[in-house]
Amino acid sequence: LRLAKEHLKLGQVNQAIDLVKNVLEKNESNKDARIFLAGIYTTIKSYPKAIENYEVVLKNDPKSIDAKIYLAAVYSETKEYDKAIGLFKQILQDGNYQNKHLIYYYMGRVREEQNLTKFNSLVEEYYKKAIEVKPDFVDATIALAAFYKTQKHEDKAIKLYQEFQSKKGPNTKIAEILSQYYIEKQKYDEAFEQ
Repeated sequence: LRLAKEHLKLGQVNQAIDLVKNVLEKNESNKDARIFLAGIYTTIKSYPKAIENYEVVLKNDPKSIDAKIYLAAVYSETKEYDKAIGLFKQILQDGNYQNKHLIYYYMGRVREEQNLTKFNSLVEEYYKKAIEVKPDFVDATIALAAFYKTQKHEDKAIKLYQEFQSKKGPNTKIAEILSQYYIEKQKYDEAFEQ
C-alpha cells in the first residue's frame, strides 16, 4: 500500500488503483486496502465503485466505523442523504465511539445541504447536540451561527458567538467573524475588542 500511496501523491491514480487491486487479489478481505481503494474512487468521483468497496468492508466488518463514516460522506456527495443519516445514526448507537460530536456535526451538515425547510429544526438540533457533546467545538458553533444567519436570525448568531467567546474563548476564527460584524454595524469599539 505504501507504493500505491506514493503513486497517488504523484497524481498517478491508475497506477495506485492497480497496486491496491493487486493487494486485494492476494487478500480480498484486506480492510485497509479496500478502504484505501474506495477512498481513491471517492477522490476521482467514481462513486459507484467507492460505494461498492465500502459495502464490501461493511459486509466483512459490519462495525467498521471508518467505512460507515466514509460511505456516509459518499452518500452525501451523491445526494443520498437518508442513507448518510442512517449510517451516522448507526455510529451514534456504538457506545465505544468517542467522537460523537463530529457525527452530530456531519448530520447537521447533511440536513442543511438538503436545503429543505422541513429539516431546519433537525439542522439546529444536530449542531446544538454537537456543541453539547463538545462545548468548545468551534466548527459546530460557526455552522450553527451561519445557519441562524441564513434563517434571518442574525441576533441569535451573534449571541452564540458572544457566548462562545465569553465562556470558551478567545477564539481567533470567531473573533474575526465578530469583528467583521461589528465593523459592518459601525461598532468600531466592539470590533477592536475582538
